[in-house]
Amino acid sequence: MGLAVIAARREETNSNVTRRVRRLCASFVLILGTLTLVEYQFGWDLGIDQVLLQEQPAVASPVPLGRMAPATALGLVLLGTALITLETPGLYMIVQTAALCATFLGFLCLIGYLYGVSALYRIAPFASVAFHTAILFTLVGVAVLCIRPYRGLMGVITSDSTGGFVARRLLPVAIITPVVLGLLRLAGQKAGLYDTAFGIAIHAAGNVVVLTSVILWSAALLSRTDLQRQRAEASFRRAVESAPNAMVMMDQQGFITLVNQQTENLFGYSRRELLGQPVELIVPSRFRDAHPGYRAQFFAEPAIQAMGGGRDLFGQRKDGSEFPIEIGLNPIESEEGSFVLSAIVDITDRRKATELLQRSESRKAAVLESALDAIVTMDHEGKIVEFNSAAEVTFGYSRAAAIGRSMAELIVPPSYREAHARGLAKYLVTGEGPALGKRLELSAMRADGSEFPCELAITRIASPGPATFTGYIRDITERVRGE
Repeated sequence: MGLAVIAARREETNSNVTRRVRRLCASFVLILGTLTLVEYQFGWDLGIDQVLLQEQPAVASPVPLGRMAPATALGLVLLGTALITLETPGLYMIVQTAALCATFLGFLCLIGYLYGVSALYRIAPFASVAFHTAILFTLVGVAVLCIRPYRGLMGVITSDSTGGFVARRLLPVAIITPVVLGLLRLAGQKAGLYDTAFGIAIHAAGNVVVLTSVILWSAALLSRTDLQRQRAEASFRRAVESAPNAMVMMDQQGFITLVNQQTENLFGYSRRELLGQPVELIVPSRFRDAHPGYRAQFFAEPAIQAMGGGRDLFGQRKDGSEFPIEIGLNPIESEEGSFVLSAIVDITDRRKATELLQRSESRKAAVLESALDAIVTMDHEGKIVEFNSAAEVTFGYSRAAAIGRSMAELIVPPSYREAHARGLAKYLVTGEGPALGKRLELSAMRADGSEFPCELAITRIASPGPATFTGYIRDITERVRGE
């Protein structure tokens, strides 16, 4: 039986071998106990009582010599059943019930030995539960319960909940106190210190004092824990209430449990109208059918994440109007269950700004592409960041080849490069440049190294951040030739 318990404990590391060992040992225990009970029930002698040791009784006995007591056989049946069905899905309540019964049986026999009450462990002169057997039943029963401590009744005891807290403190006292006080009472009576009535009174009073003390101590600890929990909840609610975004917390069934003032402002509902309602209340009607599926997926694998996965998300106000949103999800676990706290951001203004920027960029691109003059934009490091189609024709570089390269090396003739570098450095320091805002006639360089006369106008682009310059370059070769 001990080997079966050890094998059950180690199944996580070598499941195939240890599972077979557990079942084999548990089956042997179960069969042995069952056959013994059958012998008692039908008066049979199957010859299993003296397999290891054969001996004739000195006196006649109603129980064959060597046969275990019925209580011992029952304990073997209970523990064998528990160990065989230990990992069977849906039968864990049977496992724990059998283990608890075996533990109680062993404990009852131990009480009989401690108090000298043979009726609790013996039914005939040769049919008693041995003291070491009673200890074995108690220890193995507890061991079976502790092998999987997070299931069934043991799950309540080992949990971090208030129920688990109380159970872990009261159970040892409830088991040990009556036994110890009973022994003390019995010892006093045997010593002649008091009679039976006085002993019962002392025993009852002792139980009341000890249990009351433990209950008050546990209550004080629970009050302290509850106060800490209340403070943590209040701090959490203050943090949610002061958040700049709308915050909505819902449970696993999708019902709203907490909102802040920003949520009221954003959706137009009062707090009373939102609490206890399904979160689909603030989801547009065309998305409501699919929303429970998304919620189930999140709770199946809860993690901090952004909701949407590339989809456009929308919220719905009380007046029925819709608006674009972004949502961040944060899972929360508590004694009450699983929750998700959602941070909701109205991105209407951001989307409008993005659309305006896109239109501006489109207009800018259209102007650049339709311009007859070459347009080249350079950043504060002297690298090209824009190169229009006319510039490609004028200089012989493709836009892809020009972007990111030094403008001085690409289109400025060697004779002008030093002056170009000095002018850029001076502007970055003083904010003044000799070429800005003027029309200049000078030379530029094509991809083949040839130079040509051009007319140049340079302006700084008005934008935050490092300076950016745009040059408008016109090839005046024909005009110079005509002059």
